[in-house]
Order: sequence, then structure tokens, then C-alpha cells
Amino acid sequence: MIKKYLLVRVLALALCTFTLIPMLASCHNTETSDQPQETVSDTEIGEETTVPVVESEPLVLIKDGEVKYELVYPLYCDAYVSAAATELRDVFRKSTGLKLGVKNDSRTEDTVTNKIIVGNAKYSACAEIYSTMKFYDYRVMVDGTNIHIAAYSEAGFVKAIKHLKENVFNKMTTTEEGQQLTLKPENLIGTLKDSYEVTSWKILDNDISKYRIIYAEKSIKDHVLAFRDHIARKCGTVLEVALDTKADPTDCEILIGNTNRDESKNTAAPTYLHYEANIVGQKLVIKSGGEHSLKNMFSSLLYDMNYMTKGKKDVVMDASFNLVGNLYNDKLDSSKPADSNLRIMSCNILAEFESWTANAALNSYLPVSIRKEIFFSSIDYYQPTIIGLQELTTNWYNAIEEYRDFDKWELIKPKNPNRTDNECVFSTVMYRKDLYTLVDSGMTFYSKHNNARCRCYTWVILKDNATGKEFCFASTHWDGAGSEHGFLQVAEFSAFVNERKKRCPVFTTGDFNSNEMSEEFKKFIADCDIYDAKYDAVTKVNDIGSWHNFTQTNISWGSCDHITATKDTTILKYQSLYQNEIYMCSDHCWLIADVKFN
Repeated sequence: MIKKYLLVRVLALALCTFTLIPMLASCHNTETSDQPQETVSDTEIGEETTVPVVESEPLVLIKDGEVKYELVYPLYCDAYVSAAATELRDVFRKSTGLKLGVKNDSRTEDTVTNKIIVGNAKYSACAEIYSTMKFYDYRVMVDGTNIHIAAYSEAGFVKAIKHLKENVFNKMTTTEEGQQLTLKPENLIGTLKDSYEVTSWKILDNDISKYRIIYAEKSIKDHVLAFRDHIARKCGTVLEVALDTKADPTDCEILIGNTNRDESKNTAAPTYLHYEANIVGQKLVIKSGGEHSLKNMFSSLLYDMNYMTKGKKDVVMDASFNLVGNLYNDKLDSSKPADSNLRIMSCNILAEFESWTANAALNSYLPVSIRKEIFFSSIDYYQPTIIGLQELTTNWYNAIEEYRDFDKWELIKPKNPNRTDNECVFSTVMYRKDLYTLVDSGMTFYSKHNNARCRCYTWVILKDNATGKEFCFASTHWDGAGSEHGFLQVAEFSAFVNERKKRCPVFTTGDFNSNEMSEEFKKFIADCDIYDAKYDAVTKVNDIGSWHNFTQTNISWGSCDHITATKDTTILKYQSLYQNEIYMCSDHCWLIADVKFN
């Protein structure tokens, strides 16, 4: 019946986002897209039409009080598909009082009849239906005894399920034999939007419908799908999306990341916080320095597409198309004084726990996979030689070792003795092992704290290979000003510094949770008789605080982070860092101090 009334187009869709809903436990969740979304107003809703069908017997959904159908959904599907399956199950139960069995397409045999199929499941009839649809379309189609519900959006499924509820499920009857429910085999074709901004979109001489999107890294899948949907909203064509290892090469592809295609291999990978898109052969090749710059690349590319498509019905991306981006925006002097022995950086890198952000909407930026590129680019750009780190979770420990020049570095991994899972504590040190030699190291918990794995200090004693000079360097994280443990932690850390400075210069870094005007931090400076780099540097590049809201630049007036040094050194230069996307990586500005031994 489907072939008789539907025109089949070339495009085949593979919806493979992993999603999870409570009832359909084998579907996997996907994040909500943060790419620009287009809404459909009531005035844009298209007309619903029905397709005439050959006279045939009604489909029996319920007979004698027994449900004769089961609901089937794709095992791998977008979140809106699994949500639609859940909604349909609930609507059926509320309308009929009966339970509709639910299975995914991997658990249902092809030979089983009487299925209500939601989404683009593995059946050939599903592929045929979806091949006739544009982005805003929805369908309720009958194929033999099977009922198909198809859409590319949540709104489309809502319309289709509403149609079934009002015209089918709510019309159940009761006879002496029991409850009865039938469906006349009529097809519904509807759309949420009659027309699209672009009617013809070409890459070179090829229509966009000939293309499919090929990506390399599983971690970027959600961004790729958001990119696909934006194109679909523009021209209606929903492109196939596939992992490079799961699809054979074709002539017309949009390649994202370091795919296994020759066109990707022959295009140089951008450095961190850089991206580029251009035409290679017949293919659009998109590459970036990481996941963060890829998100920015898509935003920029979509903006360019918006510009290209504005007021046009026909769009061509020709051989000259090229988009290059650089997210470095530092306007400060990042040069090092010639006579410095260390460039110290203090970084509260922000743990990825969602509960640690004030706004749940920001949680899509929290994954380390997105933010690690910003940290790596900061190492490249500012070239520190030793770094004090805080809030370094397990994911961060693992990610840092992916830094392309990590072979020059050593990352101290102090284990939490209170745990049995080999978790490392959250404050630690990394240093250039080609410049400094490790003499000793250790980690100490404060005797009183509100969180052991955070409230500690990790220290190293290093020898500067160039001068032979030994020094001590520590990274810490206090409860902070106003805490009942605040002054106790000050006393314990001061005792450590005063003992170590008898032997060698001592530098401390960290999130003290106490600004320079707090009684706790002033006591620490006085008790140790040490420099505060922000106020005692020979050259101070800027004079700002170190805290801000995550992803925003509302920088505090005071610093909760500090770099200190004993007075047998000279602090040559100091600056607080908030540019080069750092504000997108943490809710703390990072600090840099250039120091020489006296």
C-alpha cells in the first residue's frame, strides 16, 4: 500500500543517537542540542491531507478485550523518538485502559505482524516512508497490518499521536464479547511547515540530498546531529549520519573530524582552539582542534549559512568556500621575562559535577571532553613551566594525559588513602620534567575539612636543572573564609610553609576560598612572611579578581585564588587570565607569575 501512494526519493535516513527513557531501558540518552533552533508558529502549520486507499478490512487493535498489537521502536534512536514511544504507550493505556506491549526492533522478529512502529525502525517499509519525508513532516501510514508513525521532530510525533488518540483510541466500543477497537486503513500525511527557506542547496554541482555526514569520534555525535538538524530546518532534507568506520566511502560526503577518508587525512589538523572548513574534491571537510572549537565552528558555519541563505531560494557552496577560525583573543602581554626561572600557573580547573553549577542549563558545557581543549591551548599559549591544579577529578586526570605535548610533563597523582578505588585527590601539581628534576613529593589532608579529597595540599620539591637550585611548590584548596575550619587550615598550611622555607624557596598556589582582604588569608601571609604575587610583582599586567560565573566574564574584585612566594625570590611579573576561552573552562580565572631565584 505504501509504494502505491508514496514517491520514493534517494535520501535514506539513519537515526542513531543513543537515548534512554524510563520504560524503554535499552534506548540511550542524548543531550539536548545547543545549536540554534527554529520554532514553528501556529500560522506556519501546514494542512493535513489523507491519501485514498484501496477498500480493505479494518485493522483490529483490540478484540474481545485483548490487545492484538505491540509497540515497536528503534533500539538506537533520538530522544524525541523514544519520548514519542513512551507517550503513545501512555495515551493508549489512558484511552483504552489496556496495556500495549513494548519492544525494540532488535527484539521483534520481522515476521511478527500487528505492529505499531514508532520511528525509523529496521524494517524496509520504515526506510521507504522516511525517504519521502522532509524535516517538518509527519505520517501515520498503514502497511498491511502494520501501523507506522513517523516524524523527524517531537512536534511531529505529537501531532501524529494526537490524531490517533482523537480518531482511533478514543473510539473503543464495548460489546457482549468485550472491548473492541478497529482502525480504518487510512493514511495521514501532515506537515508542520509548508515551505522552507531554501529550495535548492548545492555543494558544487551536487544537490545536498546526495550528501551524507561522516564523523570520526563518537564524542562529537551530538554536535554532528545538531548540525544535521540545522541544515534540515533550512531546506527540509535530513542527511544520513554515520561513523566513518561503519560506512563505505562515497563521492558526496561532509567529513567531520579526523575521518578515515583520504580527504580528511590530507587536510592538516588545526591546533587547539582553531578550526577550518573547505571543499576538497566534492566533499566538505570540517576539522577542529577539539570539541570546544568544533562547537564554535558549527556556530560560525551556521551563521555563514544563514548569511548565505538569507533571502535566497538557491544556495551553492562552490570550490572557493573556506572558513577558518581562531578562538585566541588574548590582548595581554604573555611574554616571559628573560631572567625568570619559573612560570607558575594556578588553575582551579572546575570539576564536572553538574551539582556544582548554579544553572543546570550550563551542564552541557561541563563535560571534560569539551573543556580539555581550552586547558591544553592555555598551556600552549602561556607556556607555564609548573602548574598548581585544583578540582582535578578522575576524568581530568585521564584527559590531561591526552595533551599532545604531555611527554614533556609530569603529573603528580596522589591517591586518596580513604578510598578503595584508587581515586586521586583533587589538588595536585604538574611540572615540566625536562626543566626540573623531582627530589621529593607528598600530600597532606587538613585535620578538619568539609571534603577530604578537596581539602588538602600536594607538594613537590624540585631541582631547577639550569641552576641546580631546589625549591618547594604546593597546590591547595581551603574551606575558605568564614568556615569553622578556616583558621585551623591556615595554621596547618603556614606550619608546612615555614618548615619548608628553612631549606629552600617555597611557592604556593591554589583556591584558598579567601580573598586578599579576608582575615584568614591576611593571617597566612603574615604568619609565613611571604609575597602575594598579585601585589608584590615588579610588573603587574592587570589588577582583577579570580572568580566569575561559569561561562561568563563577571569577574570578582578580589581573588579567591593566589600565588605566593617566599622572600628569597623575586616576582617579576603577574597576571590574571580570563581570555582565550578560559571563562568557558572554569568559574575561576587562572593566574600566572614569573619568578626568579635571588
